[in-house]
Amino acid sequence: MGALTSVKVARAKPTEKNQRFNDGGGLSLVVRPNGSKAWQVRISKDGRKTDKGIGGYPYMKLAEARRVAKQRRKDASEGDLEEVAGRVPTFAQAAELYLKANAPTWRSHKTEADMRKRFETYAYPAFGATPINLIRRAEVLAVIEGIWTHKSAAAKKLRQSVKAVFDYALDHEHIESNPAAHFTRASLPPTGNGSHFRSLPYQEVAAALEEVDGSTAVKLCFRWLVLTASRSGEARKARWEDMDLQGRT
Repeated sequence: MGALTSVKVARAKPTEKNQRFNDGGGLSLVVRPNGSKAWQVRISKDGRKTDKGIGGYPYMKLAEARRVAKQRRKDASEGDLEEVAGRVPTFAQAAELYLKANAPTWRSHKTEADMRKRFETYAYPAFGATPINLIRRAEVLAVIEGIWTHKSAAAKKLRQSVKAVFDYALDHEHIESNPAAHFTRASLPPTGNGSHFRSLPYQEVAAALEEVDGSTAVKLCFRWLVLTASRSGEARKARWEDMDLQGRT
């Protein structure tokens, strides 16, 4: 049994400097001044000692941190730690490889930037430093569950992005199954209340259009949406060659 408990980990408070709380067996919890908490495992190999990050709290609980730390020490004892890490990438390394491989197929650089921001905000602090073959389904679910109800749009995009990275790792035989492939409704229930926005009586549409705030381009684009019943993307990305002015279509 280690020195830490779930209660001690949860109650650990930040100070002006980094704090390290040792659990034993090389595992420790580092609490940073900004309040973030990260697990590290100290590994000795050929007289050399190194601290390796294995995930963040609260996404990775104490029991899971102990399991991952034990596996990392086992990997080091069976071979060179850097060599082992090179064969099996961490989630962050796999994500960067996935982004590099797929970037040429995306229409906009914004796609890559948005995906990387989701990783850096949610996934990397939780399991970015963990070898991708050691990440469990529950760890992935914990991150998505954390924002599922109050940031549902971001949560769904995060789930899709994380799943894509695991699919990449699956294709390259770093993992045998995708832990983000399927989650049940019991853990990720449908979001939203199922109701629709009230519609505006057509007699009031003209007055409503005059109330739209923004630049001339915004006002005209919104008017275009209303008059053509187009989707937002269709209106924003429309080109003159899409129009038949003579035929008024």
